[in-house]
Amino acid sequence: MIMKYNHSLKNKARSLRNCQTLAERILWYKILPNDKTDYRFLRQKIV
Repeated sequence: MIMKYNHSLKNKARSLRNCQTLAERILWYKILPNDKTDYRFLRQKIV
């Protein structure tokens, strides 16, 4: 399946990253950057 690139998704992903809820801020800035995990997480990755 081929999907055309939607340019508005880039702006939407940026706005979602910049306007986080308190729960998202706690998740991204306190829990996930832990050095004890071997996983890599991406926020609002454009697909």
